[in-house]
Amino acid sequence: MGSTGWPEAATRAMLILSWNFQGMERPLTVQILKGLISTHCPTVVFLMETKNKAARGVVSPPDRVCSWAVALVYAPPQRGNHRGIWGQFKRMVSGIKYPLLCIGDFNEIRASGEKQGGVECCMSQLQFFVELLSDYALMDLEFNGALYTWSNNQLGEDNIRERLDRAVATVDWRALYSCA
Repeated sequence: MGSTGWPEAATRAMLILSWNFQGMERPLTVQILKGLISTHCPTVVFLMETKNKAARGVVSPPDRVCSWAVALVYAPPQRGNHRGIWGQFKRMVSGIKYPLLCIGDFNEIRASGEKQGGVECCMSQLQFFVELLSDYALMDLEFNGALYTWSNNQLGEDNIRERLDRAVATVDWRALYSCA
């Protein structure tokens, strides 16, 4: 057993593919998705088609040494509705006794540096989200790619970009998959 109480043998790399997209039925989307999965062999795949309010997740257990839980998150873009969503999230997460991974479109930012352009972020909303993550000891996992995961696709000064999609995990989960 490792210092976290979970088997050290489980410590290994894990690749997570979380994709918020439009057009799952389009042949090009399917082709790109198949190529990503074939090339990278992700352990966790989470697909969100937000326009159709659909989400699908697949987990390929990398080993049988230990158990862990995954929460797939899609918060609606209207931030005024998030306190109810986060109440549901708290009820779900509070009963989990395993190392936990949460991935998806949180539609929240943790810091003002995760937003560029537009109206300044609401500090109380930002603080609520930071406290939610802290209350459950969820740490933000590093990721590869652009700093911002969402854009309003406007040009010049009208452009707004934010990091809304993320993966967070408990310390125990991170200890199991230190290379994730």
